[in-house]
Amino acid sequence: MMKAELFLNDEATVGKIRGASLRMEQRGEIEDWLLELTYDAKLFKLFVPRELGGLAAGLPEALRVFERASWADGAYGWLVTIGAGGGFFSAALPELEAAQLFSPREAVLAGSGMPTGTAKPVAGGFVVNGRWKFCSGSTFASFFTANCWIERDGANGTGDEPADAGHPAVEGDGAERGEQYERSAASGRELRSFAFLPEQVEIVRDWNPLGMRATASHSIIVRDAIVPEKLTFDLAAEPRLGHPIYRMPFLVFAQASFAAVAIGVARHYLEEARAFAELKAPEWRAGSPRRLEALLVAIEAAEARLGEAAERFYAEAASAWAAFAAGCCAAAGADCDAAEAGRQANCDAAEAQLQAEAQLQADCGTAVARRQANCDAAVARLQADECWAAAARASVDAAEAARIGAQAVFPLLGMTALLSDHPLSRTWRDLHTVTQHSVLLSL
Repeated sequence: MMKAELFLNDEATVGKIRGASLRMEQRGEIEDWLLELTYDAKLFKLFVPRELGGLAAGLPEALRVFERASWADGAYGWLVTIGAGGGFFSAALPELEAAQLFSPREAVLAGSGMPTGTAKPVAGGFVVNGRWKFCSGSTFASFFTANCWIERDGANGTGDEPADAGHPAVEGDGAERGEQYERSAASGRELRSFAFLPEQVEIVRDWNPLGMRATASHSIIVRDAIVPEKLTFDLAAEPRLGHPIYRMPFLVFAQASFAAVAIGVARHYLEEARAFAELKAPEWRAGSPRRLEALLVAIEAAEARLGEAAERFYAEAASAWAAFAAGCCAAAGADCDAAEAGRQANCDAAEAQLQAEAQLQADCGTAVARRQANCDAAVARLQADECWAAAARASVDAAEAARIGAQAVFPLLGMTALLSDHPLSRTWRDLHTVTQHSVLLSL
């Protein structure tokens, strides 16, 4: 069990987190002691390679951590999810730069996938200008990333950039990076991702949402920042590292991660609703027995629906991950088999004094081995693609089950659920903020 799982399963620690939830919401950011716990447990480094001090976690185990953190507190779970997701980019940056950014104990990024900035090439890099909304974790980030249109030869790269859209955690935290790169390729325009140091960034404290108020999902502004070429990357390019997490479809990665957050917040909400029903039971049994019965029935139905959806979600995610990891291994195996076959062919040829017949036989053997390995890899990748599609559907379904269940329970809770400082209100608002994300909509 990871240290992350240990502290998130500690009843006293979870109680302390929840005891601080109201203060953190009012403050608009999480407290320093919780950040220190998070650094110690390497929660922001779930997807950072081990050689950089990370955990190199697979998707299934990370999703469980995201749910558990979100169950403890929605805003905290969102920050863990977004912060950990930044590790995805450690395989996109050059080795030295990745080590400089991701190795420190307190390494964590904030940023946006929306291309609302421009970059002009100069000697050795780019001059960048832009403003990006909804950068969760902005107040404690050790560096930032954002997408920019490249302006070359005086061309205007911002003519059709998207209008500000979304919400915190919604259209701003990178979930749409893969989609933006696809649009860039289709339009013929050049899109690139940039890493900025804190001194290059101005934080505009404009985050004022319905829920997830403690995520510090503020806007950032960059003005005439000089960014070296080596601190830029193309997310659509081949990743530098071979771990499957860096090669999985980024959109599905985001959908699954955010669905896990929704499941965790929804579980907390339903627990609060049940505790409230138990608190009110003596009074309501005497004066409003039908209301009490309706509330308990609604809670049970919501718990059952969420439980079934969550079970299917985790099963599909695990299946997709297993198939995809097998495909990555098969692809790597194809290269190894080909190399080994080539080495053996050379040895055979040398021993036979490069006799034509031996050489021909070796070449044929190499070709057959390469073809079989490539075929196996292709089949595994096809199976993984089908599984990812199922995992994406299960992610959307789980988020929908979380939202619908909460909406069915909410009207039966009375005025208490409307009090902004009550856990029922906070968890309901956090849940609806998460599930508002466009990647979790069944469109």
